[in-house]
Amino acid sequence: MILRHGKAKKAEVKFPDTCPFTFEQIIKEGWYPN
Repeated sequence: MILRHGKAKKAEVKFPDTCPFTFEQIIKEGWYPN
């Protein structure tokens, strides 16, 4: 699931639609480089 808002939009480039994690999970886990 791709959440298209704010930071998620920037992350789309690095995380493809096939990513098994949601962007909220990625950001929550700290995997997304703020």
